[in-house]
Amino acid sequence: MAKEKIILDCDPGHDDAIAIMVAGLHEKLDLLGITVVAGNQTYENVTNNALRICDYFGFDTHVHGGVKGPLVRKQVIASDFHGETGLDGIKLPGTERKIEKKHAVNFIVDTLLNSEEKITLVPVGPLTNIAMALRLEPEIKGKIKRIVLMGGSCGAGNHTPFAEFNIYADPEAAHIVFSSGVPVVMMGLDVTNKTMPDAEIVNKIQATNTKASDFLYQSLHFPKRYDENGNFIYHTLHDVVTLAYIIDESIVELEKVECIVEIKDAEKYGQTVCSSCNCENTGNQKGAVIMAGKKINLEKFWNLLYEVIKMY
Repeated sequence: MAKEKIILDCDPGHDDAIAIMVAGLHEKLDLLGITVVAGNQTYENVTNNALRICDYFGFDTHVHGGVKGPLVRKQVIASDFHGETGLDGIKLPGTERKIEKKHAVNFIVDTLLNSEEKITLVPVGPLTNIAMALRLEPEIKGKIKRIVLMGGSCGAGNHTPFAEFNIYADPEAAHIVFSSGVPVVMMGLDVTNKTMPDAEIVNKIQATNTKASDFLYQSLHFPKRYDENGNFIYHTLHDVVTLAYIIDESIVELEKVECIVEIKDAEKYGQTVCSSCNCENTGNQKGAVIMAGKKINLEKFWNLLYEVIKMY
């Protein structure tokens, strides 16, 4: 079975942490490296988190530190959802590991240029590293199989009424990536919001009783929030949808859309304005032609995760 070669670009983050777990454990994925970008928390926190997660699972995957802030806008973080460390609520030991000396952007460029096979990029945070790589060496476009990203929405946002957090954190970078001409698959809030588990799923995860299931179980319990009926609101696994789709494309149904990243309107800054289309990326249309997640098969999604957490 041929594995899909991927580079995971992330900002750990609870759901990023589970994305690292899936990328490192699943037999259908060949994780070439992890690149880290400032996003859910500061650069220092997210790089340390990535190293600690790799230590926990015994991954020898190299971790490369990337861009420490957005291209243009002032940095924003998501401490409300990920806490002061980015992984609050998860018990992880410290680490002696250090990030690689090579910068994430250079790692992405060099890995792509030196690969005989095309590689899939999986950014699940702000798109700063990917945008910088595309600007630094446009030749890499021919070596990218596709960019399967978590971000955006064809409907409402989650950080503002219009914008999803990852895109809002660096809209200019998103504009560069979306308009690059590389095939883009956007897993937006339209599908990722549906991955919030219920108590039955969480109990099944806990009952699996492995190191991986314990890690997932802890990840789902921050922040502590309750609905109006007193039921616990578990953490949504936004980022994991990207990897689930790569492993089994039947998990997510896609729709071709023309997408414009809003970078001029202050109120709608960071919005991904999507409209259905049957067009191709000719460069003549106003927006980029991408594929966006439309529907998700939750039974298949959770069954995939159940299989992963049995592995370690």
